[in-house]
Amino acid sequence: MTLTQYFTATSIDGYIADEHNSLDWLFEADGSSGEDRADGAAEEPAGDGFRRFFAGIGAMALGATTYEWMLEHERMLDHPEKWQGWYGQTPAWVFTHRKLPAVPGIPLHFVADDVVGTHAAMVEAAAGRNIWLIGGGGLVGQFADHGLLDEIILGWRR
Repeated sequence: MTLTQYFTATSIDGYIADEHNSLDWLFEADGSSGEDRADGAAEEPAGDGFRRFFAGIGAMALGATTYEWMLEHERMLDHPEKWQGWYGQTPAWVFTHRKLPAVPGIPLHFVADDVVGTHAAMVEAAAGRNIWLIGGGGLVGQFADHGLLDEIILGWRR
């Protein structure tokens, strides 16, 4: 059975972005993503928890703001190998009402549909593996509101 999971980290006071709207600290949080990249390269700090988690992922979803942060912060359009290294060829759905640039060579689906209809396509693409809701919180809330969020996996910052 495919589970829809929100794997994230938070500060002890409940924030994801810091006071400068940065997500850099997420790569230092216990249980966060990082060195456990799909290609085995060690570029960011993290533990085995994310590697085990991501091994079970067959599809991903993220909102436009999260996607744009990744494009800008990681310069993904100039360095698409970063996306490939972290996520391999795992298909991803970007929920947006705007036209956004695609990372070259990556199976991205840009959708403006509601999460219910898109979720069925994600489950099919996941082929028995799980779906990771990368973020943001508004998108995750939509999945939860429709009863489509099965698990929340939370890392923290000390």
